[in-house]
Amino acid sequence: MHMLNRKAFQSQSGQVAVVVFLIMAVMLVVGLSLASRTSQEIELAGQQEDTTRVFNAAETGIEEALSEEGNFTGGSLPADTHNDTDTKTLTTVKVDALTGFENTFQSGETATVFINQLSTQKPISIDWTNENNEATCGSVLVISVYYEASGNIQVQHLGVRPPSCPTFDNTNFTVASDSPSGTDYRYRYSFNLPAYTSMIRIKPLKGATSIAVSSTDNSVLASQTYSIRSEAQDTLSGNTEVRAIQVTRTKPAPPAILDYALYSGGTLSK
Repeated sequence: MHMLNRKAFQSQSGQVAVVVFLIMAVMLVVGLSLASRTSQEIELAGQQEDTTRVFNAAETGIEEALSEEGNFTGGSLPADTHNDTDTKTLTTVKVDALTGFENTFQSGETATVFINQLSTQKPISIDWTNENNEATCGSVLVISVYYEASGNIQVQHLGVRPPSCPTFDNTNFTVASDSPSGTDYRYRYSFNLPAYTSMIRIKPLKGATSIAVSSTDNSVLASQTYSIRSEAQDTLSGNTEVRAIQVTRTKPAPPAILDYALYSGGTLSK
């Protein structure tokens, strides 16, 4: 009887040892899993902190570039690089002047195109199409050319209509030609700008209109918009975190509603 009790006790002890071992194994696995997860969370938190720090540096580069009005008075500028030892970032900011003009305007809105004030007449072309690129009577344009003559600002108004539009009574609207094949536009009007032209305004009078302005002379169009790109990277050892932000700034223009008041040079009369 004593031998049986002893064997039973040894069997129960072996079972308890197995259960304890299993519990310890499970606790070890859970502990390792928690440790691994905690380590990953700490690493992710560090990466998030680096990302935020580098992104803020790139954003600061954009803000500083926008605050300098001198960046937007001429052409493109060389890249400016700033190494900030406090935030451990290296930021490169580049301002590029864009001379191309292409956009869509609603009826009655005014497109402003800036021109370099050149001393001789220069060619320019205006391409446009109505909203659905229809072959019917599309958008009619009113073009105002502002130029300097004898020390005064003068304005020349031009009315242009597509070939499919009917003749306008008591007006001298010029008939446009078709745009060259292969373009996204249906109509084109080409003419010579007066000497010392500084700006032209284009107003569509019928529906939404896509407008593009170009010249065979690259010196004609001035900067229309500016692209600002700021790229920052982490300079901490072994970290390759990089963030970039790009924005576009339009060139400020006088409100279109004040055109006649700004350039009349005298008293306005109805």
